[in-house]
Amino acid sequence: MRESNPLLSRARLLHGRLVAMGLLDRRRQVHGATSHGYRLQPPLTAAELKAIEAEAQTRLPDEYRLWVTEVADGGAGPNHGVRPLREARDGASNELGELRAAKPVVLPLGKGEDTEHVLVASGASSGQVRSLHGGGDVGTFFDWIESWLDREWDDVTSRHERRQAELATHRHALEAGTASVRALDELAVEAGLDGNLEESARLYALAGERVETDRDVPALRRLFEQWTHCLHSLTRFDEAILVARRGARWARDVGQHGLAKRMWQVETRLLADVGRCDEALARMLDDGWPLAHQTVGWHCVMRGRGAEALVYLEKEPARTAALLNTIGVARKLMGNYEAAKAAFEEALELEPSAAVLDNLGMLLARRKTTSKAVVLLKRARALAPSAPHVLACYGGLLWCKGEHEAAILEVRRALAYTRDESVVREALDEVPADDRCEALFREARAASAVDGSPRA
Repeated sequence: MRESNPLLSRARLLHGRLVAMGLLDRRRQVHGATSHGYRLQPPLTAAELKAIEAEAQTRLPDEYRLWVTEVADGGAGPNHGVRPLREARDGASNELGELRAAKPVVLPLGKGEDTEHVLVASGASSGQVRSLHGGGDVGTFFDWIESWLDREWDDVTSRHERRQAELATHRHALEAGTASVRALDELAVEAGLDGNLEESARLYALAGERVETDRDVPALRRLFEQWTHCLHSLTRFDEAILVARRGARWARDVGQHGLAKRMWQVETRLLADVGRCDEALARMLDDGWPLAHQTVGWHCVMRGRGAEALVYLEKEPARTAALLNTIGVARKLMGNYEAAKAAFEEALELEPSAAVLDNLGMLLARRKTTSKAVVLLKRARALAPSAPHVLACYGGLLWCKGEHEAAILEVRRALAYTRDESVVREALDEVPADDRCEALFREARAASAVDGSPRA
């Protein structure tokens, strides 16, 4: 019988508690949860850890080594989450060199508003997590994770129980026909968290019938914004326009001028979404909207209308990297790849952003210049290590080169950074592969499911 490993058992116990807390804290009310979303990044392989330790000339403490190879290389944790070790390796700065030179060796773990924690990796205090803002040593890495879970657990479970009781009351009121706008909004949000946007829209519509009689101004403010967003997500744009217009009118009538302005702006963007671009542009210009032509052009691009987008984009006087990048995408939509490449390269000279590198890299991949494309996507990944589209495209290109293990890892990271798998699928569809990377997506998704970490 194989001897049990107490550290591994503890790591798995902490992992289970963390997953459970993520499932209970659906509204991300724990401090920092909106930042990390209870996402856990894919673990390092033993070879990756060995290479990082060799470059840093340091063996990292055992608890931390177990966590990053068996549970997750960063993600959910105290404050705004645990910083991935990969970032030290893949970042633009020479962080591993700085780590190697420090005495004692310390590894940054993460920051909060009023604190920063590091892991001491050498000397008499090796293995201790230390607060750099007056807290001293707070225990080992597992102690640090466990104390955070202990500190938050009672509040999370009590909030969850209260939430379930409130929802039961709201459902009873809904059945009785007496639900308030606030109650209907709460039920709509819950349906959205369950992925049932159609039910959310139905509940928001019921709440809309109570606008004239309900005097709960904060709930009504939230209703119009959430209702419009829900309809937009369902691509029911014409309905969303009407709701945004109604919300702006209601807000003006009750003196909520900030909300009236926001709803007016939402309506304007929606007009561009449905192709009423001249109307949207006129509203923007009348209101002194900055980059009005670029904004309308971008909306056309997002709806796949490249030729129409160029009509507006070419009139924008400010020649910025963002404008050139959008022009490049519009030209790509039209099949004018040489002109698109020129726009991306001009944008890259002005600002080497992840978006430009991503677009240019995938354009080169389409033209079978895979090696250059991989280099550009790797640069994009260093600038935006949590961008699902960049990670998925980079993984897809690695898959085409036969680097299957590395490709699966990149796509797993992409899946960990988004709630919407279609974002990753669409990125992989851009990769010029015979099977459109279906096998890559299936393997990465299966590995993420086995890992068991909660999604965004």
